[in-house]
This record gives sequence, C-alpha cells and structure tokens, in this order.
Amino acid sequence: MVEESSRLGNQIKSKLFQFGYIKPDDDRVMSPKLLREFGSLDQPVDIKFCIESLGRLYRFVRAEITKLTLRIRKIANEKKNSNIDAIFRFVPGVGPISAAVLSSELGDLSRFKNERQLFSYTGLTPSEFSSGDRERKGRITKQVNTRVRHCLVEVAWRAIQRD
Repeated sequence: MVEESSRLGNQIKSKLFQFGYIKPDDDRVMSPKLLREFGSLDQPVDIKFCIESLGRLYRFVRAEITKLTLRIRKIANEKKNSNIDAIFRFVPGVGPISAAVLSSELGDLSRFKNERQLFSYTGLTPSEFSSGDRERKGRITKQVNTRVRHCLVEVAWRAIQRD
C-alpha cells in the first residue's frame, strides 16, 4: 500500500511537471496538504480532472494505510505481553511492531543450533567464495527470510537515531 501511495504521488507530480505547473527540481513529498495546494492551481478542465482523480485514489490509499497501521499496532500491543515479544522489546530500536514481526518470524530461537545458523537465516552473513589459501567474501545472501532482514535493518536505523 505504501508503494502504491508513492506511485500515485509520483504520478500526480509527473502530470503537473509535464504541463509546467511544477519545476523539475521540486522535491516536496506528496501529502494531503500538497495535494490541496495543487488542486488550487488554475488548470484546464482535463488536467484538473486527471489530477483530482489521482488525488482521490491517493487519499483513499493513504486512508487504508492509516487503518492498516492502527490494526497492526493494536495486534502488536495485544501480543506485547508474550515472553518472546518482551525479550525483543529490550533491544534498542525495537518497537511493538518490530517485536511482533521478529517473534512471529523467528519463533523459538532454540531451534537454531548456534549463532551462525541464526545469522544465516536472517541473511546478514556474507556469501563466501573461498578455495584453498584464497579467502573471498561476497555480498549478503538473498535466499533468506526477507521480512526478518528488512525488520532488522529498520531496527538498526531506529537504534542509530536514538544512540
């Protein structure tokens, strides 16, 4: 839904740029306030109709994102009392949603024999192409649980902001 919202915002700005209503270096992020500002521009009827149609879609998607976010937070707060979620919440940068994602995706951590298996499952270990005396590390592997990796990256960014 967030990707769709970004796509619609870019389409609106693209149409306005195409017809000369905004400059190419306009880096404002689409928002309901900016949408109202664009709606108040003096535009031909066809262009105004197109922008208003995209604007209605944009507002609908944003409203759905808000509903989904509230629902996810409610579920995460209900789940907050579980033991695994409580453990994840002690980590800096982990909020209720991140804790819920990590606990549901990782489950019981005792299923991993050692840390290397856990790190491999999260996808944060580099691939390795070593042979004999030559040791070569590659990029992080992509054949992993992407939800966990994305969540851990977001958690790291939050922890950096608070550090």
